[in-house]
Amino acid sequence: MSRLCTCILSVFSLICTAQPHQMDEEVENRFAQSDSIHWTTVYSGTWNDFHPVEIILSYNGSEYHGAIRYLSSNMQYDLVGEDTRDGRAVLFEVDFASRNSGIINGEVTDVRISGLWNTIRNDREYNFSATAEAVIPLQKFTPGATSYAGTEDGSSMIVLKEAPRQISGQIIRGGATAAALISGECSDTPCRKWKGRAYTHDRVLANLEVKPVGQGEILVSWEDPTGKSTRTEMVESATVPLAVKSFVHYAGCADLAYIDFPVPAFRDWISEKTASWWQSSLAAIRQFEPADMKVSERQQLVWSGWMEIGYLDTETATGLLVLTGPDVSHTRSFALDRKKGEMIPVESFFKKNVDLPSFTKSWADKRRNTLMTGGEPDYDEWIRKAAFQNICFRKDGMALQTDFNPVFGIAELVIPYAEIRGSLRRKSLITGLMNQ
Repeated sequence: MSRLCTCILSVFSLICTAQPHQMDEEVENRFAQSDSIHWTTVYSGTWNDFHPVEIILSYNGSEYHGAIRYLSSNMQYDLVGEDTRDGRAVLFEVDFASRNSGIINGEVTDVRISGLWNTIRNDREYNFSATAEAVIPLQKFTPGATSYAGTEDGSSMIVLKEAPRQISGQIIRGGATAAALISGECSDTPCRKWKGRAYTHDRVLANLEVKPVGQGEILVSWEDPTGKSTRTEMVESATVPLAVKSFVHYAGCADLAYIDFPVPAFRDWISEKTASWWQSSLAAIRQFEPADMKVSERQQLVWSGWMEIGYLDTETATGLLVLTGPDVSHTRSFALDRKKGEMIPVESFFKKNVDLPSFTKSWADKRRNTLMTGGEPDYDEWIRKAAFQNICFRKDGMALQTDFNPVFGIAELVIPYAEIRGSLRRKSLITGLMNQ
């Protein structure tokens, strides 16, 4: 923000008016005259996966001096740091009042910075990565969602690429009756190669490794806890881009990532559901003057919005939209007919005589005991009282899902289509799912 920019002196004040070597000189002048500068590098990267940053950093063999700028708000800080005994480095952000207001721990070279950003109180931790601007990637990362189908065993997988080097989503193995969640880290820029895990709310099911084997084809290796390994070939069935919005300030940050279907009806729906939440989050963050804040108040306000995809192909998309904040939690299910370009109300999938609130409550009451752990009292009490009112149609059945809980996340109960077929219309957007 402009009021913040006037409070600090940073190398980035030279960006618009100075040549690159002048910026280098400003940073290098922070070292003692007797020091030998090994390198000075300008980087581009992300804080907390979504928020773009620019960095300039000089190194004299043991110490670092530089500056960082958060592009969404033009917020900027000086950087000072040193090498650590374990061969890594620690960089301190120095704010407008000359206070250490953040810490970056990780690997620092003249090509890449990779590690974690923490508050001084160590109560907020975010991924941090940046690459030298002189390094030109052969392939560019593009946020998006891709669905895959097994070529032989009926398996399927949906992969969300929301941030560089990170994936999430779900997988259904051939013969399995329910989907498992997946998360992983990519080893290439387009995220076609990655390693991760498949898991449920209470246990890890397998380690995963994914490699491309042809155009639009991947090989998924599944290794269970006993060490047994199986492999499945999958082919890409649909890909859609992801839209990302982000804002970061001294008091906190906000980000929103959603599948950007090029359908007017869907874009109207997403705008209606997110516009007020997004504007409220920015207003709440901006109301705090950085000069009036304590270092301990840095990044204490977090708003985050995202999508979870239940099913995706060239004709159909279903899922959840989740919007969260310090005092906010909204979860909305959706179904999109991509072929007709229409948003489909969830009630339209059911016969007219079905009272939806009573229907979902009845099934939730029948099945909620299956989620009880017996060893986590707080979680079990939440499950005992939770409303499973969000409906998401997936390949493995109708998922009844709770609103997002900041402690426990989202719980779900999956009801096979065979058990509710009598309540569903014979012909609808999900007829194909019901018959798989």
